[in-house]
Amino acid sequence: MNVQSYQSPLELAAQVASFPPPPHLLLFGDSITQGASSLQSGLARRPGEPQHCDLDTFKANVRRVLNWEGVRLHKTKVLLVTSSPVEEYRLPHDRKGRADRVAMYADAIRDIGKQENVPVVDLWTAMMRTANQEDNVVGGILPGSSRTVPSMELGRLCYDGLHLNEEGYRIYMEELLRVLEAEVPECRIEGTDEWYP
Repeated sequence: MNVQSYQSPLELAAQVASFPPPPHLLLFGDSITQGASSLQSGLARRPGEPQHCDLDTFKANVRRVLNWEGVRLHKTKVLLVTSSPVEEYRLPHDRKGRADRVAMYADAIRDIGKQENVPVVDLWTAMMRTANQEDNVVGGILPGSSRTVPSMELGRLCYDGLHLNEEGYRIYMEELLRVLEAEVPECRIEGTDEWYP
């Protein structure tokens, strides 16, 4: 901002007014805020593939965000969000094993949330519960894996086995609002059902 003709008190007021307020809430770690194709691609890729992010690097990066100076200085409330499960049969172009890898990264988000005392929007578990698949791991094989029968229940929550459809987003919003109400009640706009992050 160029305010050459302003005196310093006016310039200071103009400068301060031109900076956006610090964020109150930061969602991090999911395919919703980061984009399903970018984040899920990086997490679910095999070692050596472009965009792959190994689990240890991923965990370190999440912790870096949690401890980032800007987050601490502004006392920004962070919510971690797990990725949604995938239905591999609807991803014929993809390699096998994505369901297991995505589950592993969702576990990592939950673990970090617990260790760092950061609320977690557990989209992965909410979608598995909605699809009645929460406890359906058979012989170590997750629902949605191409090593078992197709999961029609998971499939109905996504357009293509990866990207959420209306029903998938409904589950996400319900889980997000549940966590906001429990963990960040100050974001609720008084007298309404609306939330302001």
